Amino acid sequence: MCSDDVRKKKSRKSIDRLSNLLDSLLHHIFSFLDTIQAVKTCVLSKRWRDFWVALPHLNFDYRWRDFWVALPHLNFDYRSFKREKDFQKFVRKVSSSCHENPNFGGKFRFRKPYWTVDETLIKKVISCIVSYRFQHLHIKACINFPDALLSSKSIEMLDLNLFKSLPRSFASFEMLNSLHLKIFHFASIDQTDELLDPFVNCPNLKNLSITNCSFVGLKSFRIPGMQLLSLSLEDGWGRKFCLDLKIEIFAPNVTSFRYKCNCLEPMVFGEVNLPSLKYVDVPVSSIF
Repeated sequence: MCSDDVRKKKSRKSIDRLSNLLDSLLHHIFSFLDTIQAVKTCVLSKRWRDFWVALPHLNFDYRWRDFWVALPHLNFDYRSFKREKDFQKFVRKVSSSCHENPNFGGKFRFRKPYWTVDETLIKKVISCIVSYRFQHLHIKACINFPDALLSSKSIEMLDLNLFKSLPRSFASFEMLNSLHLKIFHFASIDQTDELLDPFVNCPNLKNLSITNCSFVGLKSFRIPGMQLLSLSLEDGWGRKFCLDLKIEIFAPNVTSFRYKCNCLEPMVFGEVNLPSLKYVDVPVSSIF
């Protein structure tokens, strides 16, 4: 092989095609990674050292095996990353490092389902969500609903899982169009508070999913929605349920309805108004 061919071959090998991609495309690629994996790319090149700071999407998923990596410039000891407190330290560090992030309207995902979450960490997480105006929010954690989250006006998609409590109303989320609630309970404040109507005054809500819900001290749970197009209800084992509770649905524009029952006491429906319904999904196993 001649020397010119060798030089051309070496030149082709030295081209960093990944780093030459547009930032917008790299951000899209990074959106499929956990944030810890995105931060690991800081060791690849000088350009990538602080690239993760400007990511429009943040994904914190507590799985201790993901933290076995040395990140000296963040002052972390890789030998201790499998501990819960180091995950919390990492979340705080990244949330604080994104103060110069010019990209708003991204996705924020926080999953820590196996242990209780420190209250100060939740405050830091909510502050980050509100400050950077994230539009898609997914939180899976054994916590009470943080009232500070109600001040976020940018959220369009909200997915909450394992929450110990939920707000009495979701009306503060003015831009909300998709809401997914899983493994939670609604409860009355006192014995006279028997009707719950949490989705009233949500003018943009188009998709609603409620899975494994519990109702305590309630006789009526209302689901209204002039703009609602898709509704999914699913019961699960172990939920607390009032035997005299009735589900009322007033959604004239819903075209798709799904109901699945996995327990011995199915939901009892009161008045149901679904005049535009076109697609119904009720698994046969849910009937028996």
